[in-house]
Amino acid sequence: MLSLDDARQILNPFRQQVFAAPPVTAVATWHRFVEQQPKMAMAVDETTRANMIHCWWRDEVRRVLASTSGMREIGALGFFAVAVAANPLVRFKCVSGGAPSNVETEQQRLLAKQQYDEDAMAALALDGVPSPPTLLTCGYSLDAAALLRSVEIRCDYGRKLFWRWPIWGDEAEGGGVVEPMPLPNVPGPTPAQVRSTRRQRREGEQEAQ
Repeated sequence: MLSLDDARQILNPFRQQVFAAPPVTAVATWHRFVEQQPKMAMAVDETTRANMIHCWWRDEVRRVLASTSGMREIGALGFFAVAVAANPLVRFKCVSGGAPSNVETEQQRLLAKQQYDEDAMAALALDGVPSPPTLLTCGYSLDAAALLRSVEIRCDYGRKLFWRWPIWGDEAEGGGVVEPMPLPNVPGPTPAQVRSTRRQRREGEQEAQ
């Protein structure tokens, strides 16, 4: 897995244009929608709002990528992500709850532990990612008024935060970078790896018995 220092070195050239500015634009678009269509906006719950912001965010990143060299879109895993060369892979999520949330699929359970099954790696290889990449999240959080509070790039492992890099908001303006200290008797994260699809199927059959 990439360390915080390695990730900053790789991603810093794209920090403002690709990662920090697009969520600012997307959240501003949400507020324009609220002003122009207040009745429709009242019917929108938090999940739908997050989906709408994600669509505007994705479209803005795509617009920037069209004129940015060195980074490309990766759609091999069925969600929107970008990559610099073959590592890392960065997805885009709302983290207002303190961590990325995902539908509990087998793929997402593996990705939470920086693991990829053989089918995922075969798809990634076609997108020019031949080895398991470190999966990072570019996440934004909103305050109670749905105003943008912060944007960060983070590395999660299981249910634990490995490191986070604030790139927009008060922490970023102060140059703050938070990296949790290792907890005693808790194993550190292992490198991103490939998990056998056959092994997964056997384990699933055993659990069903």
